[in-house]
Amino acid sequence: MRRRAVRSRLPARDRWRAPPRFLRRAASCALAAGQPRSAVEYAKKAHSLSPADPSAARLLAAAFRAAGKLSDAEEVLVMAMALKSENDVLTSELRNDLAEVRRLLAQS
Repeated sequence: MRRRAVRSRLPARDRWRAPPRFLRRAASCALAAGQPRSAVEYAKKAHSLSPADPSAARLLAAAFRAAGKLSDAEEVLVMAMALKSENDVLTSELRNDLAEVRRLLAQS
């Protein structure tokens, strides 16, 4: 049932013409529905449309992490930390996410 909700959010013909915020929302919904592969797809597209947005990078890293791609998540988070952001809360969240991903990488 959740799979249908995520897929119907954006019709196939409009999926890649959607504004980045819709793609970020679709990625978030896919993560919440336990569909990491769909989340990665949506988050990659959202990030490609707004590559200077650290929050889009953070969402992509979360999708990679949910899909078990920890090295990809680490790479995206390192890149996101290098982006200029005036949002101290976001910077702190990125730092915490990076520390958690590195901890998980060390365990595996």
